[in-house]
Formats: sequence, structure tokens, C-alpha cells
Amino acid sequence: MIQREPDSPRAITLRAASGRLVSAGWRWDPPNIADVPLSGDPRGRLYILLELAGNPRRLGEFERSLLKRIVDEFVSIPGGISNSLRRTIRAAAAALYEENQRQPEAPLPWAAGVCCAAIREADFYLSQGGPALAVLLRAEALRTFPADVNWGRLRGGPAAPLGSEGPSKVGTPEICHLRLEPGDRLLLASPILAEALTAAEVQAALAEPQPRSALESLRRAMRDQEFSALVLYSEAVPLEAGRPTRVIEPLGAERGRGVNIIRWWRQSGLGESLAQTIRYALGQFGRGLSACGGLLRQMLPERSGPSGARPFARRRAASEREPIQRPRDLRGALLLGLLLLIGLGLALGGLSWWNAQQEARQREERYQELLSEVRTRIEAARDSSDAAFGRGTLAEAQALLQQAAQLAPDRPELATLSEEILTQMDALSGVFRLDSLRVALELTTPPDAPARIVLQGRDLYLFDGSDDRLYAYRWAADAKALQAPPEGSIVIEAGARGELRDIAWVEEGGERRVGALFVLGQDGLWEYRPTTGLVDVPIVDRELWSDPQRSGGFAGNYYVLDPVAQSIFKYLPTEASYTFPALQYLDPTEPVDMSGALDMAIDGSIYVLGRDASLRKFDLGRPSRFRVQGLEVELLEPTALFTDARTAFLYVADPAHRRIVQLDKEGRFVRQLLPPRGQEEAFADLRTLWVDEPSGTLFVLSGPRLYLADLPPPQP
Repeated sequence: MIQREPDSPRAITLRAASGRLVSAGWRWDPPNIADVPLSGDPRGRLYILLELAGNPRRLGEFERSLLKRIVDEFVSIPGGISNSLRRTIRAAAAALYEENQRQPEAPLPWAAGVCCAAIREADFYLSQGGPALAVLLRAEALRTFPADVNWGRLRGGPAAPLGSEGPSKVGTPEICHLRLEPGDRLLLASPILAEALTAAEVQAALAEPQPRSALESLRRAMRDQEFSALVLYSEAVPLEAGRPTRVIEPLGAERGRGVNIIRWWRQSGLGESLAQTIRYALGQFGRGLSACGGLLRQMLPERSGPSGARPFARRRAASEREPIQRPRDLRGALLLGLLLLIGLGLALGGLSWWNAQQEARQREERYQELLSEVRTRIEAARDSSDAAFGRGTLAEAQALLQQAAQLAPDRPELATLSEEILTQMDALSGVFRLDSLRVALELTTPPDAPARIVLQGRDLYLFDGSDDRLYAYRWAADAKALQAPPEGSIVIEAGARGELRDIAWVEEGGERRVGALFVLGQDGLWEYRPTTGLVDVPIVDRELWSDPQRSGGFAGNYYVLDPVAQSIFKYLPTEASYTFPALQYLDPTEPVDMSGALDMAIDGSIYVLGRDASLRKFDLGRPSRFRVQGLEVELLEPTALFTDARTAFLYVADPAHRRIVQLDKEGRFVRQLLPPRGQEEAFADLRTLWVDEPSGTLFVLSGPRLYLADLPPPQP
């Protein structure tokens, strides 16, 4: 279809020039460089630069044969461009290896480097095999392929030439895919160019206004050294009025490449001619009917006038004054009018049917073209090592797929491609879908902060700060199910102990011989054991507390986070109490602002999550060199943090993005855990979480529901 592209007032066109300097002199359009159209797409081109070394007597013959085999291989392979390029490089390696095996005693075995570039509209695909060089100049920035080019000297670790090994050892060639922009300059050249020239010399050559002048500049810079090069200039061509450019048409544009019969009909003028013919025929038909009426009037008896004249006297007189114009053939006129009406109906019906068929065919062509573009972009994203590029390419694929769905909404391949795009997008964003997510428990009222989950052995404790209640459940690890104990699940009734703030499990350590669950309140501390129930725990220096919010335990020590007091209080244990004076955990010589502290987790180090989405780590009271890294989307209003001494990672609840972020203990992003696709709202009100990595179980409290899910396996 010829159509303007609304998002870009200019279209990209390419100008190309190629040359080769050998001992015999300079040659334009040399035989070792191919420029052929992409199969089935006149808008695309395939460019190949072949550098072949071997028997000089057969060099020209084998060079032409190998180049033809490379082109034929590319054209014959169905599917996307990336797959065709990969198999083309491997085919070249196979051809060289086979030729070397046929002549094992040859003094000069065949060896080659191949650079293949496929360009379709603004999409540029590049694949290389053996020693090869490609350069992109964009906005005065030079980019090389491969990336490890050291200008002016030998490249470290050059690629082995094709032909030295069989195709099975060549590996999978990498594919580079990028979008061309107006003003881009591309160079495919012999690798010796990088050894003989500097980056500035190449950039100066590509700054020449014409591709041929760029090659002349390279020729002068190379002096007498042999090389081959292909230069491509990408330019924007203004769309003149009445001269549309062939581009990928957007949704809503007239579709297909065939002739639109309605537009052709209007522009041809045939409609007006047919209308005039119909008006003439209808006029003749009317005159025929009028003549028929006159004939009938003559056949009827005429009434006498008042003067008593003879019946036909007056008519005869009138006839003498104005003779009647009788039709020559009344039946012919009637038949002609009827045939014209029938023919007109058939013509209009046929034209309507033909146009409907054309539209259906064009819609199908456009649909298949969109699917091809979608698959190309999916393949490009899969081949790219740049996650940002991959996500952008998949977003383009999703938009094209939506256009295709409007043309044919019921096609089954649409759902398959959509799932492939979403799955690949998840992989690029480090997303793991918790497909095993299920509701383990539903509370009567949604918890409000604070809230906490503690799992210890077969006992799971749930603290609900909205009504100051503590619940206890039995955890059946084999069945992965929660059960209420016979005595009931409520350990502390609402208001029974005043305002409760947090719960924490404190392991044995120091003088403390057994671990226990500790309940922190505004006015005290309690210990709960299934065998003894709830008992008071003596703790000193409570007057230092201003507004205790979170607590934790490690090696028998008990910690209280108090943002208002700007402190983390540390208590050393006695056998059944905390009567040693409270210690200030934070080093006073390195003051930190704790006023926005929201949550705390301890594994020997202490991690503090802030309301501003900050995450800090402290070792022996001092801030550690810790920074969250690698997050594509930053944390926003997180609500909870979890880790402990048995857990290898940090887990942060981020309800604003419906996710749980997994980090290593240096702050590096590992992955993000999300609900199954379509159930994202399950994490809309994340309050707290507990992770049992040894058993691979995740507990999440979100709104009024406690969810249970299987953790993903560790990444290799």
C-alpha cells in the first residue's frame, strides 16, 4: 500500500557505494560485495562483504561461487531475518570447511571473513563470521561491530576465520539489530581497516557528503594497502505533495497494495459518464412511455363538444395544426430501458462484490504483514543482549499485534504471539510469575500497619496491628496448608495487652537457652510459647523509648527500632529477661537520620527500610557501603522488608508496583516476584511477608488475605 507514515514526516532512503583496492588498482562495485533485494520485499536489501583468502589461481572463481551460495542460502531460508542470517554464516563456514577437506594437502587452505547486513525499511540486522568489521556513525559517535576494536593496532583476540573449523564448532552467530535514523552512516569493511586507520580517520571519511567520496577518502588514508568496503548513507527524504512514500502503514490507513476500486472509480470519471448514459436512457424510456400514452388516447372515443361537432373533427383539426410524434418502435424503447436497469443493477452488484473481495484480500495481506513484523521484532528482542532495546522492540511488537487483532480478532495465533511477547517481556525485566499463588487464610478485617508474619517450625504467627491481635496457626509443610490449633487461633485478644507494635522470634544465644516469640507493646514486652502461653518479660530503660515501631532478634539479643528517638536499642539477654542496660546500636560518631524508618530486618547486619523507599545496611552500628542496583523501576512506597540469618536474599514488598523485589545482600537486583498474569491486584495492598528459603515457601499478607506461594528455584 502506498501511504504516508503519520508519526514521521520523512522517509528513510539509502545510498550505497562499494569498492576494492587490490594490486591491480581500485575497482568500483567489486565481485566480493553483493547487493540483492530481500526475498518478497522490494523495500529491503541484503548486503554481503566477503573477504576470502586461499589459492590465488582459483580465488576469483571460488569467491563468486561462495558469494552465490551465501545469497542463495539466505533467500531459501523461510522465517525471520535473524534466523536467515545465522544459517547463512553457518552455510559459508560449511562450504569453506568442505572445500578444505576435499583438498587437505593444499598449501593455502581457504579462509574467510563474512559481514552480512539486511536492511528492511529502518530495521538494520547485522551478522558476522570470522574476521569482519562494521562501523556505525550516528551523531558524531562511532560504534563498531564487534565492539572490541582497538583502532590503529591489532584487535585483541581476533575471530578465527571461517573454514578452519566445521560448522558445528562455529557456534551461533550473534545478531545485532538496531533502528536506522536519518543521517546514519554505515561501513562494512575489511578488518585491516581497523589496524591501519584511527577512529578519527574513519569518522572523517564517513563525514564526506557522498558514499563514493567516503570511499575515496578511505582509499587515500589506506594508501596502498588492499581492502574492501561498502558505505551506506541513510537519509530522510521529504514527502512532496502528491508523492507518497512506501512505508509500513498504520492502523486505519487504506490497506493492501492492490487498486482500491472505489477510489479508482471516483478518480477515473467513469461514474459521471455512466450517470450521463443512464440519464439519457431514462429520458428515452420516459419519452417512450409518453408516446405510448398518446397512442392510447387516440384509441379511446372522444366526447362531443357543446357545439355538436363531429367527434373527430376537433382532433383532426388539431392534428393538422400539430402532428403527433409517434415512436418508431415503442417495444424497443421499453426493452432498452428494462435491459439498462437490469444491467445497471448487475454492474453495481458485481462492482460491490469485487471491491469486497479486494478489501478482504488486502486486509489479509496487511494482517500477514503485521504478523511478520511482530515475529521479526520478537526474534530481534530475543537475540539482543540489550534489555532496554529488547523491551522497546517488544513494545513495538505488542502495538503491531493490536493492529493485527483489529483486522482479524478471532485468529488463534494472536493469543500465542501475545503470550510469547509477555513472557519474553517478563524475562527481560527479571519477572517471575508466582503461578502457585493461592489464598491460605482470609481474615475478617483487612490488617493495617503494623503487621508481621513469623514462621517457626510448625507454628505460624500472624500479628494484626489494626485490632491488636495475635493469631497462631499450625503449618503443615508437607501439605503446605495452615490449620487452626484445637485451642483456637487467637493468642492475644484485641485490647488485652494494650497497644501492640510488633512480634519477633528471638533465637537462643548468650544467656538465653531457648528461643521464643516476643511481643512488643507500647508499655511492655511479652514472651509467648505454646507450652507456657503468654508471660511478661522484664526489660529495662523503657523510658528511653519514644515510639517503638519494629523489633528483631539475633543470637539471643533483642533490638527495638524507634524512629522518633532516632535509635535502634540493643538488649543483651539474661536467662529470662533483658535487664542489662540498653545499648545504642547506631554509632554516634556517624549520625544517621532514622525518622523515616519503616521496617527492619536482621541477619547479623541490620537492614532498615525507609518510607522514602531508601534501603540502608548497618554493620556493627555503622552504615555499610550498600546501594540498591539494577532496578529498572525504582521502589515506590514500599511497606515491608524481610531477611534473616537463614535467608540468602533481601525481599521488599512494593505494592505500588504489585511486586516483591528480590535483592542480594549487596543490593543488586535479582528478580521481581509478581502474581500470575491477570491477578496483579492480589498484591495491591501488600503489608508484610515471610520467606522460608530452605522449604521454598513464601507467605504474603495483602489486604485481608494471607497468600501462599512456591519460591522460584535459585538462579544459576
